[in-house]
Amino acid sequence: MSKFSALLTAIAAVGLLVIPAGAEAQEKEGMAAADAAYMAAAAPGPQHAAMAAIAGSYRADVKTWMDPTADPIVSTGKTEFKMILGGRYLVQHYAGSMMGQEFEGMGITAYDNLDKQYVSTWVDNMGTGIMVTKGNYDESGKILTTVGEVIDPATGVPLTVKSVSTTISEDVHRFEMYMVVGGQEVKTLEATYTRTM
Repeated sequence: MSKFSALLTAIAAVGLLVIPAGAEAQEKEGMAAADAAYMAAAAPGPQHAAMAAIAGSYRADVKTWMDPTADPIVSTGKTEFKMILGGRYLVQHYAGSMMGQEFEGMGITAYDNLDKQYVSTWVDNMGTGIMVTKGNYDESGKILTTVGEVIDPATGVPLTVKSVSTTISEDVHRFEMYMVVGGQEVKTLEATYTRTM
């Protein structure tokens, strides 16, 4: 074998080694980028810190409307907010009365880093479904509006629901629920939460 042939063989061998090494490096970079994306998606951020500020025990003063033209039904209850799973989700437990009956409910609020919006769920002892609403805060950072759907038990038809959560102060929050009936927003519930602990 001539020196020239030996040199070409050596160059080819080195090239074969470099190509897989380059591909392996690219693969490692891709995996590192994917890992970083997963970590960022899972990391609590400023939105989660804001939810954590709500944590505590509250007295609830509640008004409910069965007929929007009539006076509301007034009741009181207790609610507790706490963060779970490393500060990623805000859980609410509520106990009180509704229309003369014992009422208990639970909600979970999340800020989805990927979807860039808040997701709220609600379940209670007056139903068997899970209400899901999604939305964001206004520019003031004090009013969170979320929208979703529920099934009307009387008709079986989906109804649009809207919830509005307003930060009045560090210790007082107001929650309002609306249903869209015939294209009109009808207020069905208002709860004012005042911190007790």
